Amino acid sequence: MNKQEALVIGASSDIGQSVASALKETEEFDNIHLVSRKPITNTSLLNSSIFRTYICDNKEVSIRRVLQEIYIAGSAPCSIVICNGILHSNKISPERRLEQISASSLEKIFRINAIIPILWLSELINHLSGTSPSVVAVLSARVGSITDNKLGGWYSYRASKSALNMLLKTAAIEYSRRNRMVKLLSLHPGTVDTKLSKPFQRSIPKEQIFTPDYAASRLLKIMKSISHDGELDYLDWEGKEIPW
Repeated sequence: MNKQEALVIGASSDIGQSVASALKETEEFDNIHLVSRKPITNTSLLNSSIFRTYICDNKEVSIRRVLQEIYIAGSAPCSIVICNGILHSNKISPERRLEQISASSLEKIFRINAIIPILWLSELINHLSGTSPSVVAVLSARVGSITDNKLGGWYSYRASKSALNMLLKTAAIEYSRRNRMVKLLSLHPGTVDTKLSKPFQRSIPKEQIFTPDYAASRLLKIMKSISHDGELDYLDWEGKEIPW
């Protein structure tokens, strides 16, 4: 069986590293390309010859350079996972009230959650195979659902994930015209035990907090079972549709 290529963007994140390990365990890939903003320190990834690592600041010129490096051998990844995301940082917290909104926080969160993924998709359109099927999965969130918003708050995070979904929906329409072999997927991985969710886990039952490895396994299962219909699917970790 001919093996294939995979690409993980945002690979230094907890979920990104678990996705990389899960892809390796399938034994379906010759190479797994790992792109991150900072060096990956996970020795299990660094010590395996199947992984190729790239540093990228996620600016257009850098994205273009990395993809040229990946595709120089003439092979196109068929499984692509974009894991970039931010909810909070040392200087940013989810807004509970309108008075807590700031332009700088909105701009940073929108850039990481919405702008960076679509920049990658805008470059990938010219690289993905037009003869073999491929899936691009982007980590979104249920709170990006406008219909499902019953609690309010978290303005920047909610709005950035809604914007991401709209960008992906629009991209899926163009991809369906230019390359119907590509399937786009917007996935809510659930509450995963990572730095992103750690400060907000207190009110969540333990059984509803997933390990990064479990989230990665569910993501890959959905990617393998998804149908190439030219549409964007907005799904949770169980493969269930989330209302827009």
